[in-house]
Amino acid sequence: MQSDGEPWRQIYKTRPRAPLSCRGCDSGLHAKVSPTGLHFFAHDAVQRNCPTAGETVAHRLLKLELVSAARVAGWEAELEVAGEGWRADVLATGPARRRVAWEAQLAAISPEDIARRHETMVASGLEVCWVADRPRLWLGLVPAIAVVQAKGDEPSGLQVTAGAARFLPRWCDDRRSCEHIGDFGRYANDPGPCEGHGHWEPPESLTLSAFVAAVCSDSLRHHSLSVHHRGTYQGAGEQTGAWTASRYVALEREQIQAGDARDAWESRLERQREDHARRIIELQERQQALRLPAAQRVSELTGTQAFVHDLDQGPQWAMGLPVEAGANGVAAVICPVASRIEGRVRTVLAPLLLFAASEAEADRIRQQADPAQRVEVLVGELASQVSAPTRTGWTPRTISRRMLGR
Repeated sequence: MQSDGEPWRQIYKTRPRAPLSCRGCDSGLHAKVSPTGLHFFAHDAVQRNCPTAGETVAHRLLKLELVSAARVAGWEAELEVAGEGWRADVLATGPARRRVAWEAQLAAISPEDIARRHETMVASGLEVCWVADRPRLWLGLVPAIAVVQAKGDEPSGLQVTAGAARFLPRWCDDRRSCEHIGDFGRYANDPGPCEGHGHWEPPESLTLSAFVAAVCSDSLRHHSLSVHHRGTYQGAGEQTGAWTASRYVALEREQIQAGDARDAWESRLERQREDHARRIIELQERQQALRLPAAQRVSELTGTQAFVHDLDQGPQWAMGLPVEAGANGVAAVICPVASRIEGRVRTVLAPLLLFAASEAEADRIRQQADPAQRVEVLVGELASQVSAPTRTGWTPRTISRRMLGR
């Protein structure tokens, strides 16, 4: 018999020891505390003829706790009920003949073995909850909880310490702009939508009797967790779960949906970034192809020795390559980016000659440039691909950052 109240404490502290005997074998008993804090009465010496031989006191006491809690919840409950290929420590039967098997699993067992036993019982139409006296590797792999004896100011009795959970949501103040921007913050104009930063955690002060009552009333169900729960032991690729209420499942689902939206945003951003890098490479190809013909054309028009000023490429020339005509300074720009021709840049480019590699590019430039802007189309020999840094030292990434003013 277990006592979590004053009688057990009085017997435990009494000196000399109170005379106690086992009803099964009349052997002497004494009050004891298990390593996990369970209060119970143990035989003074091993009694092989006792009906309880082969079963630990802690195991028997936990079964009594479970059967008592189920009955208090209004269910019929019996100890040691056998079925087809299984034997339940406690079998509780409720309304509509719903049956829940409560298994006190205090001995070591592998995750594979407990999963096999669990599947056998479920195949017979049972709901099953495994109860351990400490965290185990299989917690979360099968519907299970861990309990310990209450301490300090906690309510007396057994407390659920693992296997049950509540979801605590947490969102950025503005869900449209996540404070945790990650790697994409360097490339995006805004941080993107909040994916949610909530998590699962064990509930506070949940007694075993309250847990059993909640399971019986169907207000707690075993739920497969999608968001990480630090109180479970989840290996790579393994599904884990916990007992929780439907409102917490809804909160987790909301965060999952927000995470999907964030993933979609990041995918779009990644595609945009890849497309942007491709356009930069194409721009480099065009600019490098027109270096020689552009310098020759400027020399013809100015009568000077013209050359391409690679190191001066930047936003001030709409990311085009400037062509200098000797001491006269910049006279032309090779393939400026049309979308960058605006404001002060438009004014700077207005008196210069702009070169394009095609009529389509020339049209884009004319639409953005000053109405009196001179634009010529040159034909050059395109390289197969500009995938490595050119002799100017520019790369798609550095050009991209220069375009963004970084």
